[in-house]
Amino acid sequence: MRRFLMAAALVIGCCSATLADDVETQPYWIKFKVGSWVRTKTTTKMDMPQMKMETLTLTTTTLVEVTDSELTFEYAIESTTIMNGAETKSPPSKANQKMPRKVKRPETTEQPASAAKTETGTEEIEVGGKKIKCTWSTFASEASGMKTSGKAWICEDVPSAMVKSESKTEGAANTESTMVAEAWEAK
Repeated sequence: MRRFLMAAALVIGCCSATLADDVETQPYWIKFKVGSWVRTKTTTKMDMPQMKMETLTLTTTTLVEVTDSELTFEYAIESTTIMNGAETKSPPSKANQKMPRKVKRPETTEQPASAAKTETGTEEIEVGGKKIKCTWSTFASEASGMKTSGKAWICEDVPSAMVKSESKTEGAANTESTMVAEAWEAK
């Protein structure tokens, strides 16, 4: 768990302009009140030798508690998988997860040598039936014979901020994934 928190702090630290000792682990949720939620639809297609798989996942993430030390989220998940033509629906599930509100910034914020190349910009897109102004980032990297690229759009007016993402991996397994925020309520 400590390694996970350190990794999360490093990622957040690299993206943060502040030099404070503590960093928010959920900066895009902290401004919203309990009861705020977002529902996303994620489609993933994987093409490997002798297996083709497509997964559709609907996830509703709700902020259920905020304290000085942590945030608690409820995740409601529905998933359907099609593997080599056979469809399987997983039973709907719900789970709560507590996240520390802040973590100590690591001693160094140097990015590893294998960091992805990125570009950024702004764009108005339509998600959840609404046109919203977003900040987007692209990335591209290559490691162990796998090429990965993608684009993500965020809007700080939406709980979690992530409103759309697209990614593609090519190599031994070819994967395409798209996530879109279908609906949300910001309290």
